[in-house]
Parts: sequence; structure tokens; C-alpha cells
Amino acid sequence: MLLAISSPALSGIFQSDFPVSAQTVNPSIHIRLTESKVITQDGFPIGPQSISPLGKITNIRVASEYNQEVIMWKKMLSSTSPTELPVLAVKRQTTKGGVELSGVTVRPSYKYQQNADAEIWSTIITKEQEEVIQVAQNNSQEEQPTPANTSGERQHQADYEDNENLVSGRHFTPSVSLHAGWDDNLFRKANNITSSWFTILSPAVKYETNIGAHNLSASYAANIGNYYSSKEDDYLDQSIKLDAFLDLAIRHRLALGAEYKDWHDPRGTDDATSVVEEPDEWHSTTVDGTYSFGAQGSQGRIDLSVGHTLRRYDNNNQSTRDRDITNYSVVLNSRWAKINFLAGIELSNIDYISENPATVLASGSLDSQESSVFAGATWVATGKTSGTVKIGSLSKDFDSSKREDLSSSGWEVGIKWHPVTHSTWEFSTYQDAREQTTGNDDYVKVTDYKISWEHEWLSQYKSNIAIGIGEEVFNRTNRVDERFMFSAALYKQFNRIFKGGLNYQYSERDSTDNTSDYERNLIMFTLESEF
Repeated sequence: MLLAISSPALSGIFQSDFPVSAQTVNPSIHIRLTESKVITQDGFPIGPQSISPLGKITNIRVASEYNQEVIMWKKMLSSTSPTELPVLAVKRQTTKGGVELSGVTVRPSYKYQQNADAEIWSTIITKEQEEVIQVAQNNSQEEQPTPANTSGERQHQADYEDNENLVSGRHFTPSVSLHAGWDDNLFRKANNITSSWFTILSPAVKYETNIGAHNLSASYAANIGNYYSSKEDDYLDQSIKLDAFLDLAIRHRLALGAEYKDWHDPRGTDDATSVVEEPDEWHSTTVDGTYSFGAQGSQGRIDLSVGHTLRRYDNNNQSTRDRDITNYSVVLNSRWAKINFLAGIELSNIDYISENPATVLASGSLDSQESSVFAGATWVATGKTSGTVKIGSLSKDFDSSKREDLSSSGWEVGIKWHPVTHSTWEFSTYQDAREQTTGNDDYVKVTDYKISWEHEWLSQYKSNIAIGIGEEVFNRTNRVDERFMFSAALYKQFNRIFKGGLNYQYSERDSTDNTSDYERNLIMFTLESEF
């Protein structure tokens, strides 16, 4: 299957799987720092939402080599996300060889630490900006001279170690958000509709530290949902995540991750939960790793990845959906100018643990192997556009001959356009297949298109409007669902800590199975903070 990313979202309100497009960077006189995710409404991405209320840009790094060192950018002060930071606005020099740039502290480091967007971030410094940073850094070093002898390097390193928090980049970031609103079709039904007021409290905390050239992080997040007209649908979702990036040598890097989730499926999001008395509850454990070979800035790089997920259902007699998934991928990267070309293959082995013997005898096992072969590119071609395009083929081969195999095209496209620095248009589309574990079908082929416009009207106000259409085709029953989504939101940054917003979302599904039709309106107020 084509690459996709999952992250904790507001259960009961939003679904958690989404396609990801390239991060947007404006390489003109401003550096536009964003770290965004896209959450979905009834399967549609509804627009970029900051990972935390204020952006949570805790570990963005931009390569700018001089004297065999690299500048590291780290966010020190909270501000509205996305934040535009004029490189020329150098406020003052900091201790230990750092330079503060309007809420961002720039520090020298001996090795560049790659993150998932290193191929993009390493291209955004223009020559003019690099010269400004170079001059500022040189001035800072002049104020902090080291002895002119062979112990100078050791003394320089000791200066860093005097203030471990400053040097290692340790960050402890708690945050909390409160969502309150009205859902006029809680279970996404055509008849016997249930409406409810709701509140969702979402606390989170993240700890991150750099040890030499390595980066380690740990985070915890929870969603506590309450529906006042349907107490059976109250929930507590929790996740714990550990990540490590190890810079082993010039050409060798290793990224490791582990995540445990105690989660639920809201009623109405699939065929099974529409007939049960309470939401399906499940837990999963995921471990994964990626080894990268290739020096930073080189024209070629290879990424080898492997991951394993165990998913188990805890109630509603849904154990027949328990499964283990093992993923493998090989991606080749080739850089030419500002464009990174990529090609790869991804393989998945899906093994169901507790299938119903009668179902296996009648319809065959759901065990299968999925594969995709793709080619594409990511780019920051100008100061106004960025994007990711992946196009390829995908297949699904079942172990049982009673199941219908899949062979289809697939794609993932995300393009962002900044006509001006405070306005962003985004177009995204993807085609993929998802598991169908609750009905008579083998799989569901999904195609979605979405366009959104985000605009910063004043320094404190930001709006987002999005429209999406999509189609789901069920392979055996020939059921076809046509979906439509519209969303509008207005946010205000009250101060450095607090941000509030008002969201409206409309969604509908028109299905060849009339019992699956629905219309839904959602109004939600939000209050978010990061400390």
C-alpha cells in the first residue's frame, strides 16, 4: 500500500488515518516553519492542524554548513503556528555560541541530525540568509574565544556541557486542549438518528533530548470523551510513543520507534459498530525502524524500513478482527537541484489470529500479502510551492482462492501553494485499498480529493476552509459510497499560551446501500494551550 501515516486524533469526532503531503517551506526572506498533521472527517482530510495548539515546533533543523559545523534551529518561544521568522531580525547573541532569531535560538552543532523532512529542510536557506547567520555566528564566537592551543576543541565542547539543557536541547512540553460541541448524527445513520452535546479533553506531554548527534523523545497523549445523550459512547483513549534517531556515522543513520495505543472505534464508522451497543475497543503495539545509507547533501540515499503491529479487540465479540501486520519497504532517493526523486517498493503481510472457522470455510481466510511499487518526487521548487507526488501500482493477494485478489493503480499527491506568505492553498488526493473485516467483502477501494484554503487575516486570526469528495467501492457486494465534506474554521491566538477556535463541518454519504446513507452536522468550540 502507498505510504500513509497514523497519529492520535479526536476519537469519536475525527478518524485517524490520513495521507501526508510535503511540509511547506518558504525559502524567500522568511523561513516558514510548520510541523503539521492532517486529521480527517469521515475519511476526508479537513486541513492542516497544528500538532499542538501553538505549533509545537520543538525540533526543526536547517542545514547550513560552515567550518564543518551545522546550524541547528530550535523553537524557544511559543507563537502562532505557522510562524514566520525573519532571518534578518537578529535580536541578540546568546551564550555558548548561540544566536537568537525572533523566538528561535540557533546553535552550532558538530553533526547534522536528520529528521523525516531533512531533504526539504536542508534546502531552505538562501545565500543571503546564510550570510546573515554566518556573520551573526562569527560575532558570537568572537565574544567567546577559546584558547589558541590543542586543548581549544576540548574547551569548546566543555563550554557546551556547562549548560546541558541548552546544549542537549532538552524540552519538556505539556499541553492540553478542550473541545466542546454538538453532533447531530452521532452514529452516522439514515434513520433513528441520535444527537448529542459532547466534550473532549486532550492532555499530552512530550519529553525530548539530544545526546551528542542523537535525538530521543517520549510522549503520552490521551483523549477523554463524554457524550451527554449517549453515555455508552464515553471513552478514554491513550497512547505512549518512544522515538530515537541515531546518527551513527556520516553515511549511516537509524530511526527507531515504538508505540502502544489503547483506543476505540466510534459507533457508525464501520458496519460492525453500527449494530453494537457500545464502541469497539482495541489495543495495539507497533515497533518499527528505518536504516538510511547516504551522506547528507549527497545525490543518492537508500532507506530500508521494517515494522510490526499487533492489533487486538477487547469487546463486542470482535476478536475475529485481531491481526498482526508486518511491513517492509525499500526507498531510493536521488536529489537533483531542489527536487528529490524517489522510487520504492512496500510489502505487507497481514495475518488474522482468531478467524471464525465457519467464515473461513465458507468465504476463505482474510490472510493476505499487500505490495506497492511507486515512483515520485518531493520538491520545494520556488518560494511559493512545495509538493509530494507518488504514483504506482498496488496489489493484494489472499492466501485463500475463495477471496478476490486486487490489482490496481494507486497514488498519493499533496501540493501546497503560497500566493503570499500568510495564505496557503493545498490540494491532495490519494487512492488506496483498506481492509474490510466486518462485512461480506474482501477489501474496499478508496479514492479521495480535497482542496483547502488557509489564511492568516491578522496576527491573531486564522481561517481554514476545505471541500472534499470521495468514493468507496466494495469489491464483492458492488456497494459504492459517494462522500462529500465541507468544513470551515476560525482560530484566534489570545496570547502566547492560549488559542481558541470555532469549527463547523458538514458531511454526507450517498450509498447504493440505502441504509448506509447519512448527513451529519458538527459544531465545535476549542480551547488549546501549550506550556
